[in-house]
Amino acid sequence: PLHFWLAHLCALIFGDTSFARIPFILLGAGSSWLMFLLTRALFGSRAGFFATAIMNLTVFYGLMSGNWILPDGPLNFFLLATALVLAPIAKGNALEIRSWVLAGLLIGLAALSKYHAFLFIAGFFCFLLSSEEQRKRLIGSGPWIACIFALLVFLPVILWNAANGWVSILFQGG
Repeated sequence: PLHFWLAHLCALIFGDTSFARIPFILLGAGSSWLMFLLTRALFGSRAGFFATAIMNLTVFYGLMSGNWILPDGPLNFFLLATALVLAPIAKGNALEIRSWVLAGLLIGLAALSKYHAFLFIAGFFCFLLSSEEQRKRLIGSGPWIACIFALLVFLPVILWNAANGWVSILFQGG
């Protein structure tokens, strides 16, 4: 529901639905910046520049999800933000609890955007299971705290589905 909430909130603030795209334009610009930061953190500034340029040259990311009122704009932004918070793990570094909490909040917002966020979560847990060093992280409280915060943010969707016969879960699962 996040994209509906953002569009509605913006329309309420400005008193006109013609301004409802503003959050999506800002999220698109933010996604570009997050793509640069994430790629720079993992592979350097040059790679960050090219990853951002290529992302923005694609019709879907450069035009549609970064401009139109679609759930993909918030999804992309919050997935990139989550990946940036979790990126130190890819370099073998530990995360503080506050980073795990932030990752949980961000992935929860991504899940409020689109159920595709759960594929990111599944992929991340597969990454953690992929090596002995990464599996040790699952013994700690960090990933589980992130899951709790993600579920708390996602709770409105769970409650709505419970009250409506799990209609969106069944539709997407079908």
